[in-house]
Amino acid sequence: MIVPTTYAHTPAERYREAGVSLAIEGNQTLRASIKAMRAVAQRMARDEGIAGVQGELASVRDVFALTNDAELREAERHYLTAVAPRARDRAGGVAWRGAGRAYA
Repeated sequence: MIVPTTYAHTPAERYREAGVSLAIEGNQTLRASIKAMRAVAQRMARDEGIAGVQGELASVRDVFALTNDAELREAERHYLTAVAPRARDRAGGVAWRGAGRAYA
């Protein structure tokens, strides 16, 4: 196993020839996302709004899928059902139940 962060120009075939069975190339997507986030943030600041970047964003559904939202919702349903009546927000009457979500 190798983590070839600094060997960007080494072809995968070379790793196979050396007997490497697994190459972890995980930080490249993280680094790309940082660059993309900076570009989007700069455009939002320049445009003083978010309308111009909407077409470049992942959907909220996509974000929830990446964070395994279905499992979280099931855990909330199972463990936090009795919490909601006691957790009413006095200002707005919203019951807050886990993970920063509001349920009426």
